[in-house]
Amino acid sequence: MVEVWQTVRMTNGKQAQGQTGGPARGIEVIARGVFVREGHVLMCVDVAGGYSYLPGGHVEPGEAAARAVERELLEETGWEAEVGGFLFAAEHRFKQASRKKVGRVMQKHEVNLVFHVERLIVPDGVTAGVAGDLGLLTVPSAEVGLEFRWVELAAAVDLDIRPASVRAWLATGAARLSPAWVSE
Repeated sequence: MVEVWQTVRMTNGKQAQGQTGGPARGIEVIARGVFVREGHVLMCVDVAGGYSYLPGGHVEPGEAAARAVERELLEETGWEAEVGGFLFAAEHRFKQASRKKVGRVMQKHEVNLVFHVERLIVPDGVTAGVAGDLGLLTVPSAEVGLEFRWVELAAAVDLDIRPASVRAWLATGAARLSPAWVSE
């Protein structure tokens, strides 16, 4: 294991050093949206990595988490979204290879905040295709290497959906009556 000591500024203005166990950048807040139709959920698929996750992304400083879901969906699809209430939170710690430095492993710590997506709004003048016999819209991707796919909720347990706690939550039907927090 790589040991890294990093200097941090404490709330009282003093500096302290601490062992991180690897490079870390603090807790990342990720806002995600769950859009369920006809027993299927809309998933982002990392084509190269072969795994899926709920649409969304990082919450920017000063931005409301639900607004971040709307912004991310617009950036990723070109479509606006109406985002509803908070449904689920998943705290997730994991290791990830650095994209900038070959051979370096980053310690990651995320809090995923999941909101209900009420609807996606197809822009005027855009013809949306339909996926299969269910009448589910084909959702475009504005990002290279990212695809949107409809996944049957019952099949979620067998897929590589990250984080794993979101996969387990989706497999229960993603219809909890009250918000839930899971830490893995």
